Amino acid sequence: MSRTRPGQGSSSAGSFRQFRLEAPEKPPRNHEATWNGLAQSAPRTEADWEARRRQHGFDSPQRILGTLHRLLDPKAKSDLRTIVFLARCKVDSYCAGIKPYSTVRAFFDNDKLSEVTIETYLRTVMNFIKLLDELYLSGLRHRAFELPLYVPSKVAHLRQYVEQPGTFKSYFQAPTPDPEIQGSIVPCIPFLVGLQLPDKYDLICTALRTRLFPKQEFECFLSAFRSGKLVPRLPPLPTLTPPLPIIQHFKVFDLSERLRKRALKLAGQLRGYNPAPPGVTSGADLYAYEWSTEHQAVVDEAIHCLVRVPRGIISPAN
Repeated sequence: MSRTRPGQGSSSAGSFRQFRLEAPEKPPRNHEATWNGLAQSAPRTEADWEARRRQHGFDSPQRILGTLHRLLDPKAKSDLRTIVFLARCKVDSYCAGIKPYSTVRAFFDNDKLSEVTIETYLRTVMNFIKLLDELYLSGLRHRAFELPLYVPSKVAHLRQYVEQPGTFKSYFQAPTPDPEIQGSIVPCIPFLVGLQLPDKYDLICTALRTRLFPKQEFECFLSAFRSGKLVPRLPPLPTLTPPLPIIQHFKVFDLSERLRKRALKLAGQLRGYNPAPPGVTSGADLYAYEWSTEHQAVVDEAIHCLVRVPRGIISPAN
């Protein structure tokens, strides 16, 4: 259904909220071709989104599935396929502990690619995944993951985006969309890697350092991809961003039930943030949590209990 541009429609525009689009940040003078290409292709209004979806085959169930199959075909070296390939290399490297240098050189048919360049490619894709996650959370939701289909997405382009994340995100100011069929087949990179490794979704998320979607959302995507049945939906926001990984395989020594319950309650109240200054990128994945006096009190009490443990479980040397 066609939707009216903000500020140009009548009062019968349904549930659409008036949204004033701001001009994107002025990009740096270097790499102007990349930013000019982004400016020309970035969908900003509802009409733009409809046009991009029609242009790139992401506007109906049959065309969406056909587009994904075509772009992800191993024989087709599309930009999306390249992104997914590099993400898969990162996952394989994480699982096997083997650097993917020879695999990447073979994919690009370039034996002269240095290890430094390959590591830059992998890091760029990791940071791009993080950037799309941030756009999802900012209100763009599932549409954030359609962007690699519509905007220039070669590795060289992605590198500029992740080095200027604020500028990149300024091109996509939009209100949260209504439920739509694209929301049931979200083409986020971990899901696309998961098509190749459907039983390793948790490992994929760990390797790619993303916890935006739980496994249930991946299963929803997988079902839609396999069945072709797409229904209008709006993927959920996480309750905590990113979800804390569950700590397992640790023995609880002499901690009281009261202390354990208090620690569990406070863990659910942790809120995270990126400590890096705005616009600053880093090769490391930085993340920090707000730490209150209540959290510290639990830690202090736990340490007080645990420092007594060695006396009871370690025998003195003879």
